[in-house]
Amino acid sequence: MILNEQQTLAISDEEQIYQCGLIMRRFAHLFFGEDISPFGNIIVFESKARIGPLYLKKALIIGGELPNTSMFGGVCFHRLYTTQLGSLLSVITGKDCFVDESCIFADGVQSSLSVTNKIKDSVVFHIIFPIDTELEEFSKLSLEEEEMQAFKTNSIEAFKHLTKSVFLETQRDNF
Repeated sequence: MILNEQQTLAISDEEQIYQCGLIMRRFAHLFFGEDISPFGNIIVFESKARIGPLYLKKALIIGGELPNTSMFGGVCFHRLYTTQLGSLLSVITGKDCFVDESCIFADGVQSSLSVTNKIKDSVVFHIIFPIDTELEEFSKLSLEEEEMQAFKTNSIEAFKHLTKSVFLETQRDNF
């Protein structure tokens, strides 16, 4: 789900800065209600963001929730999904992308931040792409509006495909 401006403001502070509050709780029910997926749920939005001491004037935030998952399984999924995002970005931007410790690097420069947390029996994660920042150690996600929309949509579809694929693989009789 791509969050609209009203939904994004509802999870931001009074200065309209997202402080990564969704990494501290299960959030799928808040956005999907009774339409939550038992495989996992994903949201995508743009906002000003603060991650600990780091401030981003504008960021693309991808938040995932994986129900009934151990931390080990959640981190494995997170890294696999991040690799898919790196491939999507590589196709869109034409830059060489790779993943190291759940962060995407484009042309050798860090392009994303990742945060993972275990809440009850679920794992929640964020993948955050700086769009506008003064931090020199990060490359900015510079996409045209059409490319940004395609990346958001493809990110959601990749998540849905991967969660369903992993679930189906767990249902096989492999003997």
